[in-house]
Amino acid sequence: AQSRLRMGQRAEAIADFTRLANTASSAAFQAAARLALSRLTGEDGLAAAARDAADRFPTDPVVQFEAGLTFAVLGTQDAAARSFDAATEAAPLLAYAYYQAGLAYSKLERPDLTVTRFETFVRLAPAAPERPQVESILRAARGR
Repeated sequence: AQSRLRMGQRAEAIADFTRLANTASSAAFQAAARLALSRLTGEDGLAAAARDAADRFPTDPVVQFEAGLTFAVLGTQDAAARSFDAATEAAPLLAYAYYQAGLAYSKLERPDLTVTRFETFVRLAPAAPERPQVESILRAARGR
């Protein structure tokens, strides 16, 4: 579903998240899919839903990633950064959690944390299409 979103296939992603929300074998994965679906369909109570999911599954990387995306969309960058960091603690190889954390810390004007998160992202995903953007932000954050 996330891949479909990255490719601009919103309707297909919504269908995938709907299916996952109803059939995933793990309660955490169902919660993550419901949160993504709520974000994509603009449901009311999104902030509360993200807080609830993050609180119920504090060590689940998928839930924390989806909560982080939701907080970022809502403009709550501090909560987004915390969720992305929780996702990376639970799954240290989750490259896009570092990427999203770097974006959140950049918006929070924390160049120290922006740099560490983006450096890890580049190390984990050296061929990612976001790399030019990340390298530009890294140069600015490092003062070059």
